[in-house]
Amino acid sequence: MAMPTVLRFGGNRRNGDRKPADRPPQNKIFFILLAAPGIIWLALLFIVPFYDVLAIAGGRLNFLTESPVPVYNPLNWSHATLVTTWHDIFGVGAFALPIIWRTIWYTAVAAALCVLIGYPAAYFVARFAGRRKALFLVLLIAPFWISYMMRMLAWIDLLQTNGYVNKVLTSLHIVGQPVNWLGGHSFTVILGLVYGYIPYMILVLYAGLDRIDPSLIEAGRDLGLSRIRTFLRVTLPLSRQPILTAMLITVLPMVGDYFTNQLLSGAPNTSMIGNLIQGQLGTPGLEGQGAILSLLVLIVLLIWAPVNAARDPVMILIIGVLGLIGIEALRRIVQREFPDVTERELGHRLHGAWTRAYASVRHGSEPAPAPHPEAGRYAALEQLATLHDRGALSDQEYAAEKSALLVPH
Repeated sequence: MAMPTVLRFGGNRRNGDRKPADRPPQNKIFFILLAAPGIIWLALLFIVPFYDVLAIAGGRLNFLTESPVPVYNPLNWSHATLVTTWHDIFGVGAFALPIIWRTIWYTAVAAALCVLIGYPAAYFVARFAGRRKALFLVLLIAPFWISYMMRMLAWIDLLQTNGYVNKVLTSLHIVGQPVNWLGGHSFTVILGLVYGYIPYMILVLYAGLDRIDPSLIEAGRDLGLSRIRTFLRVTLPLSRQPILTAMLITVLPMVGDYFTNQLLSGAPNTSMIGNLIQGQLGTPGLEGQGAILSLLVLIVLLIWAPVNAARDPVMILIIGVLGLIGIEALRRIVQREFPDVTERELGHRLHGAWTRAYASVRHGSEPAPAPHPEAGRYAALEQLATLHDRGALSDQEYAAEKSALLVPH
């Protein structure tokens, strides 16, 4: 009987059985070269200008030309501009804190209105548009084809005294005479923010709602839930992350927006932090304070973004530690610049600043603060510290003038 033929295959089986994860990356250089233009573009248009803002914030002021002198060496940065901005926010004659509160209030209300208006529209397109989904998507993307300025100018045409809004309201006898919508009203600015940024909200919400598996909704219905309870128990929890992402993308430009308020109001009682920064950057001698406020807005957004998007406990812990370090650094700066101000007195001053800010946001005008008995000495100390940090006073002159001010009369 013939023996069975045994076929033997040569070759190294270990190399053929190697897992894809164990194979060395063969196209690593290709992907590095592919990402290089984007990295260079980001470095030139974001990192370099951002460091220039840091250099201006920590730089000095040329008193002859009233122009900022950037200091690019971090070891030579001055904190005089930071102290001045701190007093603009929490000082005796602080004026920036009510504007910050107003910005937070406007942004919160506008973001909530965007969610309330945009969620039903995105839900309808994602669930019930059917074959017309492409048409509705085109209609959602169409506002991006028109510049933001043109859309705001169209809004001005609608809201002016002889605009279509007043014509419709007067023809329906809802109002007796035309309303001056552009006369510095808070609701006009809020509605303008909603009108300008709601396309971002709807588009992101649609992208998230369209990814929800329909079988999960059908399972909820099969378990006996009604349509409303299915929406509350299944759809709404699954759309939590799209809502947070949409709010993040919408709130980020709203906080720094200055164009909407400038076009639709232009009144000081509706100014936002973006208008304050724009005014300081356009005023000779105040560019450093505008840079500090820009960095503060950026820090707040960088803190708020990962907390709402990732909700990672480790990230929240790290951000909390960094926040405590920043608060302690600010406290030490204030103690070094004003050694005669106790922590209790500083707390009273901060409380007064918060009270004035709340009154300004609620009533639209800031009450005149009561003059502090030591306000003159505090102002002189602030001026001395600023002149010393900017190089106008030597160490001996600064010490002598400071000692003369601290001696009780």
